[in-house]
Amino acid sequence: MNWRWPSRADHKTTEKPQTPRDAQLLTPPPAHILEQLLAKGHSVVTTVRSEDKASKLREAHPAQAASGALTVAIVPDIAQPDAFDEVVKTPGLEVVLHTASPFHFRYSPSLSTPPVQTMH
Repeated sequence: MNWRWPSRADHKTTEKPQTPRDAQLLTPPPAHILEQLLAKGHSVVTTVRSEDKASKLREAHPAQAASGALTVAIVPDIAQPDAFDEVVKTPGLEVVLHTASPFHFRYSPSLSTPPVQTMH
């Protein structure tokens, strides 16, 4: 018997159904990454710190917001240990792109700890 790597055709009947192209969690939404994910047909759940920012995102992408391809969640303080607990429970999430960091121009070595801790 000759062994070979499985192909996509081998998995046609066993693949799980996709949400509108596997949902991606993007924290927070860098514009260039958000644009690329939406353009490629991914469903994106993203986080912002306020409803004002959420409204601006929905206004910038009205078709995707209306269709459910873009969901915006409010996470007011990303440095909290449980900041992302609820949003990661979103059904259909396949990938987390955690680009958030509590950065400001007054550098301190302790600033590198919260981004790691928030996703554990």
